[in-house]
Amino acid sequence: HVVLVRDTANKLVKGYIDATLDVKFEDTTGEILDKSDKLLIGNANTAQDEWFNGKISNIKIYPKDLSEQEISRLYLDRLNKFSEVGR
Repeated sequence: HVVLVRDTANKLVKGYIDATLDVKFEDTTGEILDKSDKLLIGNANTAQDEWFNGKISNIKIYPKDLSEQEISRLYLDRLNKFSEVGR
């Protein structure tokens, strides 16, 4: 379970693995003004042909910064969903 949050108020990007903060760094991108561009997932730079080699599933995009509590709840909900399948 991987979550990336763009914290615009504090100009940070935060990365969570299994609901635990793993990395954070300064967001130097600034405001996203052109919302007509395509969103790329699996490649940070279209000029380089270096795509993520693997599978990505269950992507969700939220129109706000998620709090740590919301990230934890999403993670626990996902765990509960998988544990019920095995019953």
